[in-house]
Amino acid sequence: MSAPEHLIGRLAELAPRDRDWILAHLSAAAKANLLQHLGRAQPAATADGPQAMGDDERALDEVEGELVARHLAGEPAWVVAQILSLRPWSWDQRVLMNLVPGARLEVNQLRQSLLRPSMAMRALIIRTLREQLTAGPPGGRFEDLMDQVGDRRP
Repeated sequence: MSAPEHLIGRLAELAPRDRDWILAHLSAAAKANLLQHLGRAQPAATADGPQAMGDDERALDEVEGELVARHLAGEPAWVVAQILSLRPWSWDQRVLMNLVPGARLEVNQLRQSLLRPSMAMRALIIRTLREQLTAGPPGGRFEDLMDQVGDRRP
């Protein structure tokens, strides 16, 4: 039995909540490898949808963890939890460690119970955070920016 086959077997034995948590925290390469061994390909990206979001994700993942932690420090726990639950980020542990213990606990609890956002909402969250981080020093709160975006909808 190969290592991926063994891993797939072990994952199948876990409770769904534990399995989902592990799968949500796999790197993109590990997830692709696992899907390949399951005989499933990852969804193909379209020219204007997931590929564009992928570029935002890559740019956001490359941001220094300390900068992301400073920007998210004043945000409510639900905002931080939503951002961290989108995917495993290179800086997610840095953000968590920057929170006071009570907020860290609340964020971790919220991450386990949040609903998955739609692809459009996911792209909006990622793009808004990337724009905020590249705009300069910490300023407006992410929550306020999301409210402004929501007010622009037709």
